[in-house]
Amino acid sequence: MFFLTSLSQNFGNLFQVLSLKTKIHKFTHQTTLETIWTLAPVLIILSIAIPSFILLYAVDVMVDSSITIKAIGKQWYWNYELEFPFLNPTDLRLNFKRRIFDSYMLNASDLIEGQLRNLEVDQALLIPLKTHVDLIVTADDVLHSFALPSAGVKVDGVPGRLNHMGLFIERPGILYGQCSELCGTNHAFMPIKAISLSYDSYVYANEKGSI
Repeated sequence: MFFLTSLSQNFGNLFQVLSLKTKIHKFTHQTTLETIWTLAPVLIILSIAIPSFILLYAVDVMVDSSITIKAIGKQWYWNYELEFPFLNPTDLRLNFKRRIFDSYMLNASDLIEGQLRNLEVDQALLIPLKTHVDLIVTADDVLHSFALPSAGVKVDGVPGRLNHMGLFIERPGILYGQCSELCGTNHAFMPIKAISLSYDSYVYANEKGSI
């Protein structure tokens, strides 16, 4: 009797083991299931990657610009080169003018009431309203970064390399920024001040040399 009971228990255990192995085999050796859970993540990643690559390409495509502004980061100030068209009143022909100037931070002793400490400069960068601008940023010595947060601008300045960005400002105002790449002892004293104004005022101010 004991022998029969033990035999039946052994057969029962063997049946359970075989059933479990069969279930495991069905779960781990399903080619169709493995194909699905391999392809599904690939398709999800592709559905995200393809539009992202298209958008990245679209961001880098430059619209035909009317004005070129070149910002050169130096220790520890900004140098600007501007090239803009203007209508010559004598012969009514479209000519180009170029202006080059340095922009240094104002000392606290030179500030007047209402000006911001560590953000004011002796010569501000002028940007015309509703005009496509080609912004070129580079550096003369070490890494710099031209950042105007309120305009959504941040372009790294790398020595020996020109980085481009399209700029289009729709509202007049004063934009403040700073060098956002650690560039040495006086890194915190490289402010950027840009003033957006009408195109006529932009041309007039650049011809005069200041605003």
